[in-house]
Amino acid sequence: MKNKLFLIVGVIVGLVLMSYMFTFVVRFDQVAVRTSFGSADESSVIKTSGIRFRLPWPFQQVHRYSTHKQLVDTSLGQVLTEDGYSVIVQTYMTWKIEDPLQFYKSLRDEAAAVSKLSELLGATSGQFGQVKFVDLVNADPTRLKLGEVEGKMLGVLKADLARLNYGIEVDHVGIRRFVLPEQVTPKVFDRMKSDRDNRAASVRTRGTSQASAIRSDAQSIRKSILSFANKYAEEIRTRGLTQAAEEYAVFEKDEQFAIFLRSMEALEKILNVNTTFIIDANKVDQHNPLRHLINEPGATPGAPGNSGAATPKPPLR
Repeated sequence: MKNKLFLIVGVIVGLVLMSYMFTFVVRFDQVAVRTSFGSADESSVIKTSGIRFRLPWPFQQVHRYSTHKQLVDTSLGQVLTEDGYSVIVQTYMTWKIEDPLQFYKSLRDEAAAVSKLSELLGATSGQFGQVKFVDLVNADPTRLKLGEVEGKMLGVLKADLARLNYGIEVDHVGIRRFVLPEQVTPKVFDRMKSDRDNRAASVRTRGTSQASAIRSDAQSIRKSILSFANKYAEEIRTRGLTQAAEEYAVFEKDEQFAIFLRSMEALEKILNVNTTFIIDANKVDQHNPLRHLINEPGATPGAPGNSGAATPKPPLR
């Protein structure tokens, strides 16, 4: 019984070893290159996932590579700008294997690729020497050229990889950290303060200019309005004088009638609110009714010679 058990276990172990020696698995996020005696061609590249067969070492070997984007970054390094300022930067890049066969022929494994790419990425830091310090550190975002520097670094890397033909594609290059040396920091603060002062002075100058323009426009509008108002008032005055002249010409034909009309208008304005007017019917002046509202000098109301009296009417309830 024990011999059978040992036999079964031995068979299972043998099958496992045989499967390990003669098969391999390619995951969905991998690409594999199956080499024969260290050489490979297009048929050696396996891009679909699943179980594949192979001959045991040393006849065949399998090299698996990730299809994901990978990250490489450099350590902090000191570089000089175009105007001689020293800055400390750390850069990074994302890359992936574009041609597995060429990648195997040139670099073999991903560790070697990381080492080569780190060297190439570090060499691109020379692009900082083509821009001035003010283009890297500035309170005005529109003047910063960090994006332009990253674009130039990416272009240099792509050109180098195309020349070296590693089968690698670079997707992005960026600046991870940007540090100012201690001796540069006070100069940066002084320059930023000066830039702020200049911007504030520019804003004040623009404000003063705009205020002057607004005041000038307001004065011009005021003069236009006053000119129009004076002209319009003069036109009204002219029309009034013309109308008055026409009325005077009519009144000159019958002066007594004109006086009577003016008197009636005055009475209407004076006695239009809760007032009763009583006069002596025998002494009514048909030519000037208004004179009966005025007492003659020295006369008392109701006495002979008195023209009349206005008696207030009690208010209506």
